[in-house]
Amino acid sequence: MDFFPHRHLLGIKGLSEQDITLLLDRADEAVKISRQREKKTSTLRGLTQINLFFEASTRTQSSFELAGKRLGADVMNMSVSNSSVKKGETLIDTAMTLNAMHPDVLVVRHSSAGAAALLAQKVSCSVVNAGDGQHEHPTQALLDALTIRRAKGKLSRIIVAICGDVLHSRCPLQHPAVEPDGRPRPCRCSCNPAALRYRRHGRRGLSLDGRRLEGC
Repeated sequence: MDFFPHRHLLGIKGLSEQDITLLLDRADEAVKISRQREKKTSTLRGLTQINLFFEASTRTQSSFELAGKRLGADVMNMSVSNSSVKKGETLIDTAMTLNAMHPDVLVVRHSSAGAAALLAQKVSCSVVNAGDGQHEHPTQALLDALTIRRAKGKLSRIIVAICGDVLHSRCPLQHPAVEPDGRPRPCRCSCNPAALRYRRHGRRGLSLDGRRLEGC
C-alpha cells in the first residue's frame, strides 16, 4: 500500500500497522528533504491548509505551518484570539464558515476532547487532530515513534519510559497504540506523586522511592 486510506487523522488507535508504517516511511523521507538546501516540494501544490488553533501551541502550529509550506500548500493560520469565537461564535459556526472557503485540510487544536472528531463530521475536507485536550495528539505520537524507530531500528517490543506529569498528558494513552505487534510493554515514570494514580486501569509507574518500576 502506497497511500493513506483514511480521510482524517483523528487518533492513533484506528490505524493499522500498515497505516503507521506508511506514515513513518513518508516522514522519514520528509526528514531527508528537510536537510537539503532545497526543501520545498510540490506534493500539496494547489491545496489549501488551514491551521485552526483554539488552544495556543507555538511549536505545534509552527510545525504544521512549516510542513504545509514545504509540501507546497497554501497555508492559513487562525488562532482563537483573532477569530469570532471571542465574540461568542461556536466551534461549529467557525468550522462551517471555514468550510465555505473550501479548504483541503483543516488542522485543529482544541482544549476539549473529541473536538476534532466533531469537526470532521461537519466539514467536507480532511481533518488532522493537532491535540484535543487530554485525549489524543496522533501526530505527536507518530513523531515519537519515528524518533524511536530511527534510534532503535524497530518499534516492536520496545520498553518506553515516559517521565513527567503523566496524569495530565496524552502520551501514556497513545504510545501503546503505536506498537505494531499489538503487544506493547510501556513503562511510565512520573516525578509527580499525584500522577501515579492513573485514570485508567493497567497504568502503573515508578514508586515514590524510585526503586521499583512496574508495568514492564
